[in-house]
Amino acid sequence: MAELKEGIFGGISGRIGGFVGVQWRGRSLLRTWPGKSSKKATPAQKLQRDKLRLVSGFVRKVSEAVKLYYPHAMVNGKKISGKEQLISLLMKKGIEVIDGEPHLLIDQALLAVGTLPAAHTVEIQQIAATTVRITWDTSLMNILAHKEDKLTLCLYCEKQDKCFVCIQISERQKGELELPVLFLPKVQRLHIWTIWESAQGDRNSSSQYHQFIKED
Repeated sequence: MAELKEGIFGGISGRIGGFVGVQWRGRSLLRTWPGKSSKKATPAQKLQRDKLRLVSGFVRKVSEAVKLYYPHAMVNGKKISGKEQLISLLMKKGIEVIDGEPHLLIDQALLAVGTLPAAHTVEIQQIAATTVRITWDTSLMNILAHKEDKLTLCLYCEKQDKCFVCIQISERQKGELELPVLFLPKVQRLHIWTIWESAQGDRNSSSQYHQFIKED
């Protein structure tokens, strides 16, 4: 892999002869074009590739929330994005291998990292065919948690394999929210993360995971 600091091509991408140009952490890089390997992957190599493919695919789905609420980190002098941090977290703690196949532990996904206090209790119930009611404890009001704090929801639907982000749709002081979910009749389960953000937009909470399962 070669780095073009002041390269004649500037910021490059795409294949150039036997190389491919990539952008990585704000740098323009070259790497060799991968040819077809005559070696069959070992079971361990295949499992690792399947894990990374599974994790990367999920992180792409939830990337909108991650970009908004995940601070960059510095590791060995290098800036690491929220997406990279979440991939690393899930590769370490978010995979369970069952019968040789990796499965993602969705409840281990942390979609936001911050210092703002979250609500102590969050409950989710279905109140109509296409509507759920979300309620939360409003007793936590102090120098850090204010009544004007905004609530963001991140919903992931396994059946549709899609993520929906609802940004700042309620205030902490209200204590409840009725949320229309038009595809609700067609699904059995939703994965929901609640994230709180200050009214000034300068602080946010870490995400809290909640699972909603429809009653038969």
